[in-house]
Amino acid sequence: MNTFDDKNHSTPINNRMKPHTYDKAKWHYDGEFPEELDQFQGFIPFGMLIGWFIEHKMIDEKVEAIHDEDLLLVRQGKMSGAQFYERNIGGTFNSRDLTEEGNAFAKYYTDADKEENYFLDYAYVLAENLPSEYHVQDNADNYQKISEVISYRYDNWKSTKSRNEAN
Repeated sequence: MNTFDDKNHSTPINNRMKPHTYDKAKWHYDGEFPEELDQFQGFIPFGMLIGWFIEHKMIDEKVEAIHDEDLLLVRQGKMSGAQFYERNIGGTFNSRDLTEEGNAFAKYYTDADKEENYFLDYAYVLAENLPSEYHVQDNADNYQKISEVISYRYDNWKSTKSRNEAN
């Protein structure tokens, strides 16, 4: 069952800022997406990053309250981040879905203009010998590989951020 609440993922009302959209699965499967693949494959690239945010408890408390059971399944390794992405948040992931720390890291790490960013890491670590990044399988081995890289990038970002704040 999809419990996507359009009110929480569209332009806010009453002078609240519009949330930053990090990813929409349809951007993938409506774009240069291999015809032979199931649309679910469009959830996997960013779904792996969502899984990491879930595992590291950087999901907003409102999302936690609404989807607590499925978030627990992700943390237990019984549901993937891509499955959570498809099932619970309607294939749209934005700044309202993350904590303040999660947003700060997401803004940094998903900046495609940076030399070291999630999209390049994902392609290099998981899709280097595949026809496309959409051919990556949604499994625990692949998640573990990219999770280690994301954690490394997070640790570097965190230490750089701490040094900058100290100066």
